[in-house]
Amino acid sequence: MEAIYKEGRLTDFTIVAGDRELPAHQVILSARSPVFAAMLEPHTDEAKNSRVVFRDIDFEVMQELLLYMYSGRCPNLSTMALELLAAADRFQLPGLKDMADQVLRNGLMVESACRYLVFADMHNARELKADAVKFIAQNSSSVISTDGWAELVQEHPALVTEIVGAISNFDSRPASVSSSSSSPGMSLHVLRNGLMVESACRYLVFADMHNARELKADAVKFIAQNSSSVISEGLETFSLAIIGEACESRKMEIFV
Repeated sequence: MEAIYKEGRLTDFTIVAGDRELPAHQVILSARSPVFAAMLEPHTDEAKNSRVVFRDIDFEVMQELLLYMYSGRCPNLSTMALELLAAADRFQLPGLKDMADQVLRNGLMVESACRYLVFADMHNARELKADAVKFIAQNSSSVISTDGWAELVQEHPALVTEIVGAISNFDSRPASVSSSSSSPGMSLHVLRNGLMVESACRYLVFADMHNARELKADAVKFIAQNSSSVISEGLETFSLAIIGEACESRKMEIFV
């Protein structure tokens, strides 16, 4: 079937991506993808026009996607794994999604880990998400200094909660177990050292949720010492009961 695709013989459908056309066969598209199968039902505009336009997919990505659908091969996977995972999720191609997931898991790095985590969560790539959370927890001393971490704290607090939980679980393990790891990042002290005006309230709530007492105490102290700046960042959006309780225990007044 790869030869049929490359030669473009007897095609009966056109896919437009990046303002360029790709000829295809409806029977192949429908057989490989439930999304295309629904799109090509006789009553749809796509079926009637024998044409579909994807303005949000690059030509090269769609070309690679079609090659996979015809042949099961994906020779350029390593250079466009993110885009292909998103496309595989969109068109319900689990085999391609698994292939892209594996490439991304093997390529986790400090600078990209937070971006991969957000991406995995968005596209329900569970193994990539689990590996990204673990990687960030194990390398937190480096990750928290990246732009990706700052964006994660601001835009995806639920994911930060999962990371704090992963670090908390590690810190709560018996010393004989946790000492087997030589990674300096696997500790909540890294988050304590990374407290910022923009993240202090989130860290306080996370620490309270996960019973991370030292992080909670440091967050309370930081907020009290930087109250005017913290309040201007939107303190009212957080759990005032938690913040008030924590401050009362230290005889501190955050609100002015």
